[in-house]
Amino acid sequence: MSPKLYDLAPERDFVLFNPETKYLILALTERFKELEKVKGLKATETFHLDCLAKNLGQSPSIIEVADCLYNNQQLKWNWKDLLPVVLADCLYPFHADSYHHSVRMAEIVQFLKEEYKQRGFANFPDFGNKDFAEITRNLEMTEDDWACLLAAAYHHDGGKMGLPVGFWNKPGEFNAKEKECRKVHPGLFFPIGEMLGVPLKVTALNIAHHYLNLGYPNNGLIKCFQDIIFEPKFKVILIMLITLDCYDGMRGPRDYRVNLFSHDQVMENLPQELGQMGTIFMPLVELVNSSAIGRQLYPN
Repeated sequence: MSPKLYDLAPERDFVLFNPETKYLILALTERFKELEKVKGLKATETFHLDCLAKNLGQSPSIIEVADCLYNNQQLKWNWKDLLPVVLADCLYPFHADSYHHSVRMAEIVQFLKEEYKQRGFANFPDFGNKDFAEITRNLEMTEDDWACLLAAAYHHDGGKMGLPVGFWNKPGEFNAKEKECRKVHPGLFFPIGEMLGVPLKVTALNIAHHYLNLGYPNNGLIKCFQDIIFEPKFKVILIMLITLDCYDGMRGPRDYRVNLFSHDQVMENLPQELGQMGTIFMPLVELVNSSAIGRQLYPN
């Protein structure tokens, strides 16, 4: 995959879309005879795009959007209208577990935003983590920063719909082949982002939400977005997102895990999950756990 950054102009030309997005639009609108005209995609890529189209196709609104884009018509809605449709009408029936995970993450981001507005990071407890105090000393989060982080919290797992129905519902641990296969899901947000005109920063957060700690995707998308991802402030926001994702991923219920992990168990394992990215934002989840929202989201 050698994608290019997409254009966010209101009027877009179907011919100029990346091949992945063209294929998704054609599959959603059932223009199957035209799919073979889309060049540059591997069989594995078209397989996942077919899965994505099938699952996004649960929403008539998303099909209508795809048809408008094919015909070079301006959309009646913007990305802020459409991504919640994807979340509720597509991701929820596909995998309710991922839907609830995303909603919990968004509630945490909203909580942290309010705490930040009231006292700023300088007055957040560091729970003995001096790196947190150091990195947040001069960190100023704008409304746009929080909006991007909130959108990514809600929608970072949209690419999971690029796997077959039932893949994520498997009881028990994933085997080695399945673990490798699931690595495609962050990158599959890219054609969703281009199709719906999602801001590049939000798409970059979604694509890279496993990159800094786990190293995937490694299919050219990171290079495409590297100027965004490795901008110092953006990278800090990405680390924040990944930390919250890893925490809720272990703390919340999962189909493939019988027992829920306690906060203490999660905190013991979190440094390993975060890897070389580091533990600088672990105080944020300590704050969540010590507040009412933690008891609300994680009653066990």
